[in-house]
Amino acid sequence: MLGTLRFLLAALVALSHIGWLPLGLNPGNAAVVVFYLISGYVVAGLWQRLKEEANPLRLFYIDRFLRIYPTYFIVLVLGVLVYVLVKPETYYLSDTPGLKQLIENITIVPLNYYMFNGSDRFVFIPSAWSLGTEVQFYLLLPLLLRFPRSVFALSLSVGVIAQLGFIPRDWFTYRLPPGIFHIFMAGALLATASTSRERYLRAGVIWVIYATLLVLLYIDGPLLAHREPELYVIGMWSRNPEMLIGLLLGIPALVWLAPMKPHIWDQRLGDISYGLFLNHFIVLWCMTAWIGSVNWFAFLAISSLVSFCSWYSVDRPSHKLRYSLRKRITAA
Repeated sequence: MLGTLRFLLAALVALSHIGWLPLGLNPGNAAVVVFYLISGYVVAGLWQRLKEEANPLRLFYIDRFLRIYPTYFIVLVLGVLVYVLVKPETYYLSDTPGLKQLIENITIVPLNYYMFNGSDRFVFIPSAWSLGTEVQFYLLLPLLLRFPRSVFALSLSVGVIAQLGFIPRDWFTYRLPPGIFHIFMAGALLATASTSRERYLRAGVIWVIYATLLVLLYIDGPLLAHREPELYVIGMWSRNPEMLIGLLLGIPALVWLAPMKPHIWDQRLGDISYGLFLNHFIVLWCMTAWIGSVNWFAFLAISSLVSFCSWYSVDRPSHKLRYSLRKRITAA
C-alpha cells in the first residue's frame, strides 16, 4: 500500500509549492522526509536480495538508473520546451544558461548543493534537488549498509547539532547528506530487520528518538530566538519541525502499510507519484503564464494526467525491464 502513500506525499509537495501551508507548516518538507524514509526502506530490501548475486553492484545501479532517469529525462525535455516556448518568469530560471547548468540538470547530483554552486537559479525541475540527495544515497548504499547503526548515529548527531542552531538547520536537517542520511538509514534499519517483532522494536526505538528531538526542538526554539534573533529569522537558521513531524508520522505509516498487499489502484497511484513529484512545477509555470491563477484541483489533476502519460510511455517499459531483470536473478 505504499503506492497510495507516495501519491499523497507527491501531492503534498505540489500543494506546498502553490502556497498551501496549514498551521504555518510546510507539508512539502514533511513529505520529502517521508520519501527519504521510504527510499531507504525500499532500496535496502532490494540490496538484501541482490547482494548474493555474482555482480550485485552492477545489478543494483542498473535497477536504480532505470527507476530514476527515464522519467526524469522526459520531464527534463518537457521543462526545456516550456522554458523556450512559455518563458516563465521564475527565480528557478533566472540565471543565464550554460554548460555548467546543463550538466547540473542532467546529472541531478549537484542540485542539492545549490547553496554553494547556485544551481537553483537555473533548474528545469526545481523539486529534483531532493532526487540528487537520493542518488547520492544510492551510490553509497552498499558501503552504508555495512555499518547501518553507526551511520544512523553519526548522521543523527549532525542533524541534532543543526537543530540546536550551531550549523544551518535547513541545510543539515533537510538537504545535505551528512545531516539527513539518518532518515534513509532509519528506513533501511526497518527493512533489514529479520522478524516482524524486531522491525516493530526498531521502529519504536527510532520513533522515540525523533519524538524526543521534537520536544527538545520546541524547548530550544524560544531560547535560540532570544539569544540570536537576527539569525533566527533567517530561513536557513529557522526551526525545521516539519522534518521531525514527517518522521513521527512516516515511521508508523511505513511499518503499517509496507507489509500490505497492494491493489491495482494502489500500484497506479504509486506509478504516477514520481512523475507528479517532478512535473508539477512545469504545470504551475504554464498555468500561471496562460491563466494567471492556479486552482489547486485543476493543478493536481493536470499534473497527474501528465504524469500518467509519462508513466505509460516511458516509465512502464523501464519498469518491465527492471522487473524482468529481477525475475531472471531470482530464477537463477
